[in-house]
Amino acid sequence: MDYALEKWFFKDVLVKNAKDASPSLLFYFHMRADIFDILTICARFLLPNFSEDEVTSGYLLAQGSIPLKVLKRSTNSPTLEQALLSLRRTPYFAALRPLLEGKAAITLASIDKRLQGYLWDWVRRQPHSDPLGIGVPIGFIHKKRREIECLRYIASSIKLGLKPDCILENMETPE
Repeated sequence: MDYALEKWFFKDVLVKNAKDASPSLLFYFHMRADIFDILTICARFLLPNFSEDEVTSGYLLAQGSIPLKVLKRSTNSPTLEQALLSLRRTPYFAALRPLLEGKAAITLASIDKRLQGYLWDWVRRQPHSDPLGIGVPIGFIHKKRREIECLRYIASSIKLGLKPDCILENMETPE
């Protein structure tokens, strides 16, 4: 479902309206597309029912700044570590490098956390770089999106019967 919505958004909405959008807004959405593609590639290695053919034949959005050739090379890598290393010439590699250098197992959640942190750092700088530009609404919308994610986490945790202390301990709160 998420994939269908993202694909619709990037193919039908963003591409058709790209000429009317500000460069900052386009950059933000290109980063979101790149992050979605990187997570899709990583899912190929971390989820048992996700094959290389599924990723390359249709699950890549390829609407961001990472060229399709690089995305496919990453997808065709034999291991997750090599897939991440093939992204070394992208701006996201600096965020992913600590996962490769660390001793802990690399999970989809840890990759997502690092990439969302990278996106969050960029969003946080936008209102300061242009206080009257599109960066202010981008920052506001992104904060609201993060707030909704936190509320979804709390609701699903309560539904699962987790105790409030456990929920608070495991919730990722934006800085």
